[in-house]
Amino acid sequence: MLFRGLVALLAVMAAGKVVLQEYTQRTALREAVLLAYRDRAARACEFESRSHHAALPANAWATSSTVDLRVASLELWTPARANASRDAAAGHLQLVVGLDTESGGYVCAYDITTATAVVTRS
Repeated sequence: MLFRGLVALLAVMAAGKVVLQEYTQRTALREAVLLAYRDRAARACEFESRSHHAALPANAWATSSTVDLRVASLELWTPARANASRDAAAGHLQLVVGLDTESGGYVCAYDITTATAVVTRS
């Protein structure tokens, strides 16, 4: 009975170690990607918003407080395409700028693989 308890304790400790390592690795990877691509995303979002949308403050995208990293955002119901596997693996860095105007805020999705940005109103 003592050995079963010891084996169960060791199994729980091993599972906890794996979970902790996975969490630490994913957090570090996310922070590294955000650090590496945030400036590029801010520049691309600023260019895109100047080209197609109302003027935003000069450093609105660079000072965005809401930044999210999305990976594999391909919907399951999308029909199969020739580049579906590439799209499924693409990472999108999403910057959100909330403005206190009657037009609302803006969301910029920056595609890391193609270095392009798309700005939409939220």
